[in-house]
Amino acid sequence: MKIYCAYLPQFHPTNANDYFWEKNFTDWVTTKRAIKIYKGHNQPLLPGNLKEYSLLEKKILKKHSYLMKKSGIDAFAVYYYHFDKNVFTLDKPLKIIKKNKDINFKFFLYWVNSDWTKSWIGEDKTIIFKQNNSLRHALTVIKNSIGYLKDSRYEKIDGRPIFVIHDTSKFDLKIFRIKANKILHKKKIKKLFIIGNLNYLNKKKDLHYCDAVINWPPDSLFLGKIKNFFRKYFPLNILRIEKIFKFCSVQDYKKYLDLLNNHISKLLDKHSNLIPAFISNWDNTPRYGVRGFLLDNVRPEIFYSKIKDILPKLKQKKTKAIFIKAWNEWAEGNVIENSARYKNNYMNIIKKLKKIT
Repeated sequence: MKIYCAYLPQFHPTNANDYFWEKNFTDWVTTKRAIKIYKGHNQPLLPGNLKEYSLLEKKILKKHSYLMKKSGIDAFAVYYYHFDKNVFTLDKPLKIIKKNKDINFKFFLYWVNSDWTKSWIGEDKTIIFKQNNSLRHALTVIKNSIGYLKDSRYEKIDGRPIFVIHDTSKFDLKIFRIKANKILHKKKIKKLFIIGNLNYLNKKKDLHYCDAVINWPPDSLFLGKIKNFFRKYFPLNILRIEKIFKFCSVQDYKKYLDLLNNHISKLLDKHSNLIPAFISNWDNTPRYGVRGFLLDNVRPEIFYSKIKDILPKLKQKKTKAIFIKAWNEWAEGNVIENSARYKNNYMNIIKKLKKIT
């Protein structure tokens, strides 16, 4: 059983971040500014042994690769931000990994083919980089990814390089698959193992052309339609009232994971090629304030038990893998690596899961 984990590269300064947010902005800035919205709210979530690291430091990337292996994670799914006209952002850590073969960093690309907005601070309307979702652009992304796909550390399934597409509905996936594989064949690279995201998949057209699919928590299971409506449209001064905020925006951890497991179980019945995705925790109030939502009463042992419950059903499937979201999404409270609050608990859980798979 393979265990994959999403990896966020938003932990080094960039010119775009400096311009649109502030000098030396990274996700640590948002994480540190978190406030307690109600009594018992576990914020801020602070980093652990590695402190506020920079992913421009080779030693940090080496440390992460060591911790990945030690905890039983097979590879990181690194978010890949490639826009039109060969515009990239947050790609410096990947370049460092590519250049330094002594960093034993197993990885594959998760292409986030959506607009780059100010969502890091809860502002989705300001578009910084527009994503061109034409077929031509998608093929350019593949051409520019060849150096990574050929890397010996790049993760494969059945010898084929994994490539996750966040939103496959944006272009003709059938034609993309044919033409992308022709490009790779000329470079002596095996066909892509394409993974699509069920939250965005055009099911009628695209399911047939994905080698695997993933769900993408927390998705719509989180609060229910009525509470989600209130959370989005209540005035901020109303949401700041503690009881109202807790009613609209807080979900019990165990209850949510029960819902998620039930959802995944149904998806496994429906999709033979599902790679189920789990979240260790969730709290995006550092980004969205009272417009955010969160899990409460978090206990890592529940996380372990819920994934364990799914494993027997998953072992019957052809694609035997699980996806954890995420290693280091600090401003969404969604962290596997060492933290001040949870120490190594989540890494130890992954290690424990690996042993029983």
